[in-house]
Amino acid sequence: MGRAAGGGLSWMLVATVVSKLATSITQFLLGWWLLPEHFARFAIATTVAGLLMLAKDGGLPSLLTRGGPEQYPRLSGPSFWMCLAYNTGAALVMAAAAWPISTLVYQDSKLAPMLWVMAISLPLGTSASILQSKLRLDLRFRDYALLITLSGLLRQVLTIVLAKMHFEEMSLAAPVVLTAIFDSIAAWYVCSDKPWRRPAVLAMWGKLFSQTKWLINGCVAAFTTEWGPYLALGLLLTRDKTGYYFFAYQITAQIGMLLQYNLNVVLLPVLARLNDQPERQRDAFLRLLRGLTLVGSFLSLSVAVIISPLEHLLWHGKWAPAVAAVIIFGIFYPWRVSVALTSAVLMAQGRFKRFAGTAWFEGITLTVVVAIAAWYTRELVPVAICSGLAILITRLLVTLHVCRMFGIPGLSTINAMFTGWIISLVAAAPAFALDQFFNWTFYVKDRLPASLSPVVREGVVDAVRCAAAGSIFCLAFLILAGVFLRTDVLEAVKLVPVRVRRPVSRLLRLGSTAPISSG
Repeated sequence: MGRAAGGGLSWMLVATVVSKLATSITQFLLGWWLLPEHFARFAIATTVAGLLMLAKDGGLPSLLTRGGPEQYPRLSGPSFWMCLAYNTGAALVMAAAAWPISTLVYQDSKLAPMLWVMAISLPLGTSASILQSKLRLDLRFRDYALLITLSGLLRQVLTIVLAKMHFEEMSLAAPVVLTAIFDSIAAWYVCSDKPWRRPAVLAMWGKLFSQTKWLINGCVAAFTTEWGPYLALGLLLTRDKTGYYFFAYQITAQIGMLLQYNLNVVLLPVLARLNDQPERQRDAFLRLLRGLTLVGSFLSLSVAVIISPLEHLLWHGKWAPAVAAVIIFGIFYPWRVSVALTSAVLMAQGRFKRFAGTAWFEGITLTVVVAIAAWYTRELVPVAICSGLAILITRLLVTLHVCRMFGIPGLSTINAMFTGWIISLVAAAPAFALDQFFNWTFYVKDRLPASLSPVVREGVVDAVRCAAAGSIFCLAFLILAGVFLRTDVLEAVKLVPVRVRRPVSRLLRLGSTAPISSG
């Protein structure tokens, strides 16, 4: 079990890195080709679609995963047909509601076509959802990571091509149809299973729904925590400001959301198998909480410390209004990474009602806080600050609640969540100070050859600023983490694929690293 967990986390980490690189390239190009209003429309359409579909797949894939491999042959047929019916019904509701919502609520007719495209993708992805659950049940995380990586790359390529062809906001929505088809075909090829050939057993649907109704509820709520604020921002702020908010949040949250999703893929089946070993489950939970907070803090702040020169280097000020928001989200978003862990353990134990309650608490609180801040200030930075504080407070309260269910002391939870975050903030401080107060014009720009064009000179200065701030942050982080969080760093390194684990350990002077275990 320990080797499966460690190998699964390693493969999903690789998938996260590859996906992050692909999405970064895509966002760089879209930053040139699209306008803030295009990103705003996509954010609003995605939020509306997510709420109208009431949790894609009806929570059935998670129920299959929790049931274990021995239940799959009996449940996969009814689950597939019920999932297909659910997705088809949700697609019809979304298609019918698209035009009224677009024109009457948001006064923007361009939202409707995006919602229609998203509706088409729902039933097309049903097979992939069920078959990917089988891969998770069989702990075939390498195959799963390969599938989602290829799917992500396909989506990014399609987005780039459509954006270049001037499809504007539709370039963000249309790829979901083709990727849904690819996902289903690829999952069938890898699994060699055909759940659609098994009987639907309509008599089981009522029981399945009674088991998934709170899971559906919780999935909608979890979706609200990431996307709910755009419902309010689309009504209270201009399209440009909503677009800047979305752009800033996605730059920071991109890696966090990928990490959350990919870790949940591994953690749910692994933690479910430890339900009869509560001590091992509790120990694994606390160690992963420390490691996730440390990794999430480093990744989020590594973006924040270089975003100012990076924006100027890549987009020449086009997205400058979003820079302050990126920094704010970089400070607070690390708290969101632990969602994967708390959600996985609640679902693994079948506590779907508790999962739904905690998710709604976070989602409603965040959306209301953002709405109040947007209504009162109408400015991007105060909204981002209020959003960040809401994330910090709600995540802390929910994690303390979940840990108390395990019998984990509150001080241990607070220590696990705060220590890595504070160390990352301290490491980021000199990087921010260097970029803000160093005289880059005198020491860099004025010493470049006069023959260089102004654009090239500015680009060199921006590149040096990025390198300097990023290096200072990384160096300070490694020193502080190595001194104060050596054990946590060791646990984080165990998530790295085996082939690069030893070189990383030597670089960090950690000594040997044994495979991660669940207890």
